[in-house]
Amino acid sequence: MFAVQEWVQEHTRQGVEPDVLITSLANVEQPLAWLRAADLLREQNRSDPRGDELISSVYAQGNHYEKMLALIAEQHGKLLRVLPTPRIIAREVEAALLSLADEIQNLSPHPLRLETEWRYMRALRSTYFALEDSDQMHRWSARLLMLAEVSRNPAMLREAQRVRMADLNRSNEFSRMAAMQLPGDDLSVLPSYTLETFRPLIIGLTNLAAFPKIDQLIANAPEHLQTHDAIHAYQTWTHLYAGDLTFPDVPDVQFLDKYQWQIEALHLAGNQDTEFPSPTAQQRRREAWQRVLDLSSEQRVENTLTVDVLFNSWLRGRMHLALGRYDLASHEQRHLPVASREMLADRALIAALKLDIAMSPALLEETWVQEASQELRAVFRDARAIPFADTDTLRKLVLRWHPQVAAYAALMDDPIVEFSPIVENVIVAMERTTWRGKRVPPTVYPYLTRLALRLPTMPLHLTGNALAQLRRIGQDERFDLPLWGPLLTALPLALCALRHEPGRTHKVAEILNTFGSGGLEQDAQLLELRQTFQKPEVAVDEVVALLRQS
Repeated sequence: MFAVQEWVQEHTRQGVEPDVLITSLANVEQPLAWLRAADLLREQNRSDPRGDELISSVYAQGNHYEKMLALIAEQHGKLLRVLPTPRIIAREVEAALLSLADEIQNLSPHPLRLETEWRYMRALRSTYFALEDSDQMHRWSARLLMLAEVSRNPAMLREAQRVRMADLNRSNEFSRMAAMQLPGDDLSVLPSYTLETFRPLIIGLTNLAAFPKIDQLIANAPEHLQTHDAIHAYQTWTHLYAGDLTFPDVPDVQFLDKYQWQIEALHLAGNQDTEFPSPTAQQRRREAWQRVLDLSSEQRVENTLTVDVLFNSWLRGRMHLALGRYDLASHEQRHLPVASREMLADRALIAALKLDIAMSPALLEETWVQEASQELRAVFRDARAIPFADTDTLRKLVLRWHPQVAAYAALMDDPIVEFSPIVENVIVAMERTTWRGKRVPPTVYPYLTRLALRLPTMPLHLTGNALAQLRRIGQDERFDLPLWGPLLTALPLALCALRHEPGRTHKVAEILNTFGSGGLEQDAQLLELRQTFQKPEVAVDEVVALLRQS
């Protein structure tokens, strides 16, 4: 079987048309050759009736093993004629294949026994794939891999690994998929990957936020994989997701049509955080954020996979929030599909976005913050336990796109330890206004607070020296590109804390006492907000109503 596949591949590389090869095989007066011709024909055109005719000829004229192969091929072919396979057809195929179980189990020694068992297991695995029966799908793909390992046939083993990885990927078991493919900590010596096995591995590691390992793998992979458009696209995507705007843009190739917009959107969104968000920069930033929303709107109809729905909803929510449309941002996060346990990057950013929305005047359910904070804790708890998951990259993702949440995660009750260093990003506004020990012009504090609360800003008057000082102190040289800040303020953190435990103000007081909120005297609304927070008892509704007056 695999020898014929290699023969077909060799002639295809030489420019021989598939129809020529099919005719050549069909003209051989041997049932096994007709079976090979039917296989090739169905690869080219699932509905071509000549495939059924060839299978019938194999059954009519073949020996016992060839008849068995014809029966299995006939049933397997039914799964492929209409995709996705209707359940009623898949159930009929299942019944037909299971009726052969005893005969398969009692096969006598024969040169075709291995192929018969292989085709039977593969057909059953495809049946349960179509039926979305994960337990049975995994049972048969695991047996398929075991059979391939015993056979010592390299082509069979590659195909079994591809099938097994597809099944683990389908059920979002990314760490098991990585364990199957990665040789260990030493990535300088890698297995013999093909694109069909390498690409799912990269996707799986992306979900586990194992971005540094992806770079290591690609750096040590064969050149044909390093330079492949699809692999370069995934690597570019992960770098932009992490905030690295310097990675080379991916070529616009056919394979990337569905996801090309995400690369453009992440690049656009990321570029807005490279400088102090001055009033003059805000219009340009708003136009870019709106462009990201336009790009995502054009693609929403394509989103059927859970991972695509989650990414698009997170990105749209993040852009709406940046534009001050906090109610739209919260609307994007309702009724989302449930993310699997190992979709760590999506889970982290969705939870972080929900906490970010809680630092705005959005109208939210009382349990919103509790549930989001519990989920963020759960993500990091899972990441510490799941092999290959990278908590450091998860922390950086949250810090990159939701810096206020990164600080809150370090300050909330039962904090997430990975975020402990992030509190240094909060401005201390007491007798002096400082950030990481550096002086900050006091007049900028209410301006940054309004931006953080997603409120309309007041005019900001800065001297040239003050503006230069702001640009200088906020530069963070990451990825050889200056990303500004983040310079965070206390009031948004206090608002999130109040929503977290309505009626209990101890955490609000702790945040305001630790970081202060001086410099608000020139902003009546923010001053009233601070005074409201300082009451012995304060209701969330009272604070939100005050903020929504803007």
